[in-house]
Amino acid sequence: MDRELMWVEKYRPKAVEDLVLTTEHRRLIKQFIKDGRIPHLLLVGQVGSGKTTVARILIDNLDCVVRELNASDERGIDTVRNTVKGFLGSQTFKKWKVCFMDEFDATTSDSQFALRNVMEKYSEHGRFILTANYAEKIIEPIRSRCQTLEFVALPKKDVFNRAVFVLKSEGIHYEVADVLKLVEDHYPDVRRVINNAQMCSEGGTLVYKTSVDVAAQVVEFLKKRQLKEIRELVMTHRPDYTGLYRALFDAIPELGGSKIEKGIAVGEYMYRDSIVADREVNFACLCLKLMKG
Repeated sequence: MDRELMWVEKYRPKAVEDLVLTTEHRRLIKQFIKDGRIPHLLLVGQVGSGKTTVARILIDNLDCVVRELNASDERGIDTVRNTVKGFLGSQTFKKWKVCFMDEFDATTSDSQFALRNVMEKYSEHGRFILTANYAEKIIEPIRSRCQTLEFVALPKKDVFNRAVFVLKSEGIHYEVADVLKLVEDHYPDVRRVINNAQMCSEGGTLVYKTSVDVAAQVVEFLKKRQLKEIRELVMTHRPDYTGLYRALFDAIPELGGSKIEKGIAVGEYMYRDSIVADREVNFACLCLKLMKG
């Protein structure tokens, strides 16, 4: 699917007025834009909660040149030493240089400690906007240098209204029940809701069927010690891993054995999820551990 034709980009809010924000967040963002400057920012919240959209609106309203990095792909110390320092040290006619690092909680500790020094060295004209799902994965020296904005999940009603707005704008026929199911299956990730709406509307009508409850099936396979079936299920449906880990944590009483040990295991593997090379293998290793006694 051509990125430029993706609804999630076509209908991404372009102004503060289009965003659903808390009163305090809206006030702060408007003030940043009015002042024409920002502090180092750490935007924290669940997937699809609007962090990246807010970052881009701020960037669009600043007199700045920007370097955008996806920290889950460029997560090592060399990225800081070479890419980030090279960008901040280069000449520009703009007032600010903004380094926007998406999914920053996926970076290594070494690269975070290196970035701490870079933030101080280039503070006169350089600013960082960092987004993260989990603030606790970011070292304290970085957090202390940033103003943190925490994003909460939008109410389901707002996600539903946004999906309906996009469908109407595209001239797509839909049934309210189908939109409700779509939101229920992918909430709170607005991006997934819009992407799935587009994929299910190719004929001009929204044709949506409730997705497979991957989490429930994984739990059943775990009870039967069926690792092969779990891997096939996960590879076929490519689920939201964060949701899977949460579902497994809730299902621990059903799995038998030590609830404490299994709970700790889920937490450990959920933490590793954002830094491992292969998320599916990481999840399979957790399942092996949960199958024990």
